[in-house]
Amino acid sequence: MSLQAGQAAALLTTAVGVVVVSRLLGPAGYGSLTLAMAVAQYLVILVVSWTSASVIRLGREEFVRAQQMRGVFGTRLAIAMVCLAVASVLVWLFRTRVSGLTGIPTNTLDIIVVLSLALTVADHVDGTLQASGDWTRYAWLGAVEKIVFVCAVALIVAGGAPSLRLILVAAVTAQVARIVFGGARILRIAHVWPPSLDANIAARILAYSWPLWFTFTVGYFSAFVEPFLIKRYVDTASVGVYQVAFQVSLLCAALLGPAGTMLFPAVTTLRAQEREDVIRTLLERLVPQAAFIVSLAIAVGTVVAPFILPTVFGPGYQAALRPLQVLFIAVAFQTLTILYGPVLAAYDMTKETALLNTAGGLAVHLLPQLLLIPIVGTTGAALSWVIWYVCSATVSVLLVERRLGLHLRFVLLYPLTAAAAAVLVLSLGPMAGGLGVLALVVGAVVWVRTTRLFLREDARLLKAIGVPVMIQRPAMFVYGALSS
Repeated sequence: MSLQAGQAAALLTTAVGVVVVSRLLGPAGYGSLTLAMAVAQYLVILVVSWTSASVIRLGREEFVRAQQMRGVFGTRLAIAMVCLAVASVLVWLFRTRVSGLTGIPTNTLDIIVVLSLALTVADHVDGTLQASGDWTRYAWLGAVEKIVFVCAVALIVAGGAPSLRLILVAAVTAQVARIVFGGARILRIAHVWPPSLDANIAARILAYSWPLWFTFTVGYFSAFVEPFLIKRYVDTASVGVYQVAFQVSLLCAALLGPAGTMLFPAVTTLRAQEREDVIRTLLERLVPQAAFIVSLAIAVGTVVAPFILPTVFGPGYQAALRPLQVLFIAVAFQTLTILYGPVLAAYDMTKETALLNTAGGLAVHLLPQLLLIPIVGTTGAALSWVIWYVCSATVSVLLVERRLGLHLRFVLLYPLTAAAAAVLVLSLGPMAGGLGVLALVVGAVVWVRTTRLFLREDARLLKAIGVPVMIQRPAMFVYGALSS
């Protein structure tokens, strides 16, 4: 099983899963599942995820130094379990209030707590695999999870009318499969058993992670509350329709997920080796090039989407088209956050990240949601993501500039290609807008050739930073076409 095959399988199974599950459940059923999953995921985000990065950051150090991760593995797992246990007790004690606020039946909250436990252990296994450097097994985790989930949902639907509780059981089963598949590997290579508890490691985990608590509580609240705002101001079926658009945008962003995931340990290693020159070249040359290519691809996707989405998801999801085209703009700017975010983490800029995601999350995401969703429904939700990622990308670029003494802000121009494409298609329609996008793409290519964004010698850097051969080959063609 290769790394590239695992990444491709994860993306493919995720895409198939969104299509199959949304069509099987219909907009209303898919909306109900979205609301329940939001509660489980936010519970994990609230009490567990703020320490996730410490597993990679500190676990990698322990693994490189001692070829084992018993200390970080055991200590962080203990911290996560204590936090989740306290939260679960609070949910149970105030279950009537929680049910009233979320609209989730009280008899479903117990399975949501079980799902939160499974998500917590899966998160810990994911981080341990990344810290140990086993990217191949890590790449296959998503494929295993989605295959099990889709098969379980299909069996439930085939057996009769599916209930929300049974669908959540399928989600738990999928997470257990992910844990077993990843856990079997880390027991062999990461030397985490028996896990140990270390007060010094606990102090380091908490010192590294505490600023992120604000990020994961306040910063992610806007993402959590979004489907509930749509339900309140529109209806549950619209939650399901919007979720299809949102999941498609996440799939587009996930194409860069492996790059963002690998950048964190890679930059950490380069920094430890004092190879600042390689880091500078990576950020000044390769990241802007990737941002430009992604923006062009999104511009084309904006034109193609009206012809594909209704066919794939069915007429019940036709209304997902407009928010999807708006979300494509957000993805273009999110690319910069994905690629520069790991650099902030590798340089221990967790306080700055926390401030961005808390103050920024409130001011430029939650506030636009509250203002726009009551007025324009799901399109308002999509616009709030555009506002947020424009802000997030800008601040991330400026922080990296300041920390490393680089000039990077020019990279913020490239996502505007995708934004212009969306405006053309939304205002002129897919046919006339498509012609406008074609002219836009040609103009952008001429511009980057004139400004020498792509140089043939840059292609050699791909091998130096460990880019897989199957990606290097098409990249060579791109460099040849776009270099002056």
